[in-house]
Amino acid sequence: MNQWQKWSAIGLFMGAFLLVVTSVSALPASGGITPSRSVEALIAALKDKDPLVRVNAAVELGKIKNARAVEPLVSALKDQDPRASEAAAWALGEIADARSVELLVAALKDQDDKVRWHAAWALAKINDPQVVERLIAALRSQDRNFRAGAAEALGQIGDARGVESLIAALKDGDPGVRGDAAGALGKIKDARAVEPLIAALKDEAPSVRLGAAYGLCVGEFKDARVTESLLAVLKDQNKGVRFWAIRALGDIKDARAVEPFIAVLQDQDPDVRRQAAYSLGRIKDARAVQPLIAALQDKAPLVRFAAAWALGEIKDARAVQPLIGALKDKDPNVRKMALQALREIDPDYQLKYELPHLKNKPLVK
Repeated sequence: MNQWQKWSAIGLFMGAFLLVVTSVSALPASGGITPSRSVEALIAALKDKDPLVRVNAAVELGKIKNARAVEPLVSALKDQDPRASEAAAWALGEIADARSVELLVAALKDQDDKVRWHAAWALAKINDPQVVERLIAALRSQDRNFRAGAAEALGQIGDARGVESLIAALKDGDPGVRGDAAGALGKIKDARAVEPLIAALKDEAPSVRLGAAYGLCVGEFKDARVTESLLAVLKDQNKGVRFWAIRALGDIKDARAVEPFIAVLQDQDPDVRRQAAYSLGRIKDARAVQPLIAALQDKAPLVRFAAAWALGEIKDARAVQPLIGALKDKDPNVRKMALQALREIDPDYQLKYELPHLKNKPLVK
């Protein structure tokens, strides 16, 4: 998993663990696994060939909360199926056994950043008051994986005691650690991190700039210096930096970002164009209407979808006819969003505009 994939997953799907576990716990327990089965049988099922069996076994072990499952569940963090590794992390958080803290801290040294992230998430859920000091100390370890995992865990826990050590970690010799520290500072949402994160936007390593942009986004800092610094990186060579800067500026809703976002609607990356459309919709500036209408013709369906949503947010009558045209888009989700946007602009639009091509036909299939 590269840095862009990692930070995208964390920023956009922060609730994925609980959502996944909620959904899989309702699945039929393949292989006859039920809560009434013994702990030993469930532990054995963590190695079953069927990933859904492994998922359900982890979930049931989390519900039972038996300490015997701790070591097998820590091993299950390395499961090749992400659903199973996520369920194992959830279960460890539910069991919250003292032994799991030691094992999870050790798992922060794993070479696989997915394992480290899952271990960090479980440690945050356990919320042992002694963990924070141990993680701060781990930031000084010779093991770069341990330092990176500790930074991630401190961000997940969100304890302000870690801020100064994480700021210091922005000068770590390893760019991966610096990037993780930047992201962690954003999650803690402490104002002391603003200037260090702004400085990190100029780091020579793309992964650090990406972590800084992400941190400034999730930190929700409403500081004029943040706006100016994020505007300056909208042309960064790293698409992840551009993405998170655009998202953060959309949250801030500063009108100075409108013209730069309009330019970004021509970005080569569809995810960046999509986020620019969403952020324009959040700012709700009429200057964006015509560019967003043009974006209804973008080759990427997700961009067309975002443009339709944004036009519905701005509620400008100029968008009505283009949105009516988008009701015939080849993508069903775009058609649905165009219909929703039309209703946002004018709930009675069907009474005011002739739609001969839609007479006696459903508007959305």
